[in-house]
Amino acid sequence: MNKVLLKKQFERLGTRINFASLLDTIRPGTDRVQLDVVQDGEECCFEIRTNPSRLVHLMALDVRPAEKRLLLMVMLPACHVNAFDERRLFLCGHDAVGWCVSEIPVLSPALSVASAQRVMQPLALCPA
Repeated sequence: MNKVLLKKQFERLGTRINFASLLDTIRPGTDRVQLDVVQDGEECCFEIRTNPSRLVHLMALDVRPAEKRLLLMVMLPACHVNAFDERRLFLCGHDAVGWCVSEIPVLSPALSVASAQRVMQPLALCPA
């Protein structure tokens, strides 16, 4: 994971991302990565916590500074041979209240901020 590049991409939005460790004693079947908005002194920022004993790939798929939005993909390599990688998507951004993060459903076709926002719309608001 390229932490320097990811930090620069979050700075383009006007915020920061911090990196922290989860405990090494995570039970099987629990998250190997967590992403939250946290209070850091006087301001809020994003914090990603990973298990230091596991390889995690982080990549910003789409960064929209004018909209204060970023689509983050987290790839977790499989633990067993011939097993599939786990992919998670997070839409990070700023709304009327403050900084927020939402996990996008895994099976969604979201590859951009705009498509992630469409996936998150209630069905009643989706265009026919």
